[in-house]
Amino acid sequence: HNIYCQACNFGIEIQEIMDWYPLDKVKEIHLSGGSWQESVYGKRPVRRDTHDDSIPKELFSVLPSVVSQCQHLEYVIIERLGHTLKTDEEKENFLTDFNRVKKIIEASDWNGEQKKNWKKKEIKLTEKPLEDRVLFEEQSRLTQLLFDHVDAAVIKDVDFHYFKTENWDLEMILTAQNMIRKWNPY
Repeated sequence: HNIYCQACNFGIEIQEIMDWYPLDKVKEIHLSGGSWQESVYGKRPVRRDTHDDSIPKELFSVLPSVVSQCQHLEYVIIERLGHTLKTDEEKENFLTDFNRVKKIIEASDWNGEQKKNWKKKEIKLTEKPLEDRVLFEEQSRLTQLLFDHVDAAVIKDVDFHYFKTENWDLEMILTAQNMIRKWNPY
């Protein structure tokens, strides 16, 4: 659904975005639904991955192709916030989504047989953790700016090494601010 949101918000076809990803490395696919948020800029609504609605039908149309390209796929997860399944219709829609996903997986080349041949790599951690102090400081600074609801135009003018905020869409900055406040209310 995050890719669906990107497609809606940036006017790009879902399949075009999928073509940019190294699907042969994907181990998990997360499916969910979301909602539209009106933009304070009044240009257009913004699609958000809020996990509070049915899976969009457009995702079902690309899922068979995506699954077939994910050679290392281990899980397909459907995400839905429990408190959003209040009515019988919402519960039925969730079960319908589940069954549609199940059918697509069962009909795909990936049918669980690959699990027999999985060879999990043993991960060896370095003694000293890898870290990038500049990236950490920039992430912390950007997170604080978003949390504090600093004017989006100001965020676009901040000089970062890793983030090119001058190229960021004002509506997407506002969306990020709303998301960070929702998930970090204190």
